[in-house]
Amino acid sequence: MKENLILVHTIPFETRVALIEDGRLAELFLETEDERPLVGNIIKGRVSRVLPGMQAAFVDIGLEKAGFLYVGDIAQGELNDVDDGDERPARTGKIQDVIREGEEILVQITKAPIGTKGARLTNYLTLPGRHLVLSPDQKRVGISRKVRFAKERNRLRSILRDIAPDDMGLIGRTVAEGRSKEELVADRDYLLRLWNTVQRRAKKHRAPATLYNELTMPLRIIRDVMSERYEKILVDDPEELDRIQKFLESAVPKRAGDAKLYDGKKPMPEVYGVVQQMQDALKPVAQLPS
Repeated sequence: MKENLILVHTIPFETRVALIEDGRLAELFLETEDERPLVGNIIKGRVSRVLPGMQAAFVDIGLEKAGFLYVGDIAQGELNDVDDGDERPARTGKIQDVIREGEEILVQITKAPIGTKGARLTNYLTLPGRHLVLSPDQKRVGISRKVRFAKERNRLRSILRDIAPDDMGLIGRTVAEGRSKEELVADRDYLLRLWNTVQRRAKKHRAPATLYNELTMPLRIIRDVMSERYEKILVDDPEELDRIQKFLESAVPKRAGDAKLYDGKKPMPEVYGVVQQMQDALKPVAQLPS
């Protein structure tokens, strides 16, 4: 029987994740140390300068350049149901009436720094899970536009309205399609634990301080693709295995035991044919079975 596996292979300064389906390489992901994500990080920042003419502010987030926050990216009020969770209410107030210099504020990076420009920030915080996205500061329910069937959209919307925490919102991701209420509740509970951790850190640390780091590439892949299709996760680095197991224990407890340490004598990518299949995929001629 050909296996369906997730392989996590670590080499100096780089991590690779291979999805093996029916014994063949289906997808390959790579991430170097200097590519670790900033986008998605939640930071307790300090407003360093308010610019009324631009209706924006600079926020010290602990990086070389201050982040940039527009007045339209400062959370307010309550939203009605939305389709994909990207809609924002138009803020009518002036930025000088909303925040002031020296004030501490929670922000999330939406665009990484580039060149002389600092990071783009938002005060609309979101925490993504396997099936859901939690919006801690807004009471709203939304469904990804990629969920196309009206009956399924209505089913998901009804569930999310029922399980949404008080004064918070939930967005159903595309992978929420077909999931049971129990699975969605489990994902909600994981996100609430995550948000409680962010709040505890916010009370404990002075700005600027990073309160939540976006998941590394292996954890993002596992979060997004882990399903009954994949029988186990093989990892050839003990430290990476420990991170994956801790993540699974928190996010998908019933699959925590499916992450195993690879202890074979030959390199894992060689044993599962990842290297050869990757080389074959890059050749200018593809040999078909026929």
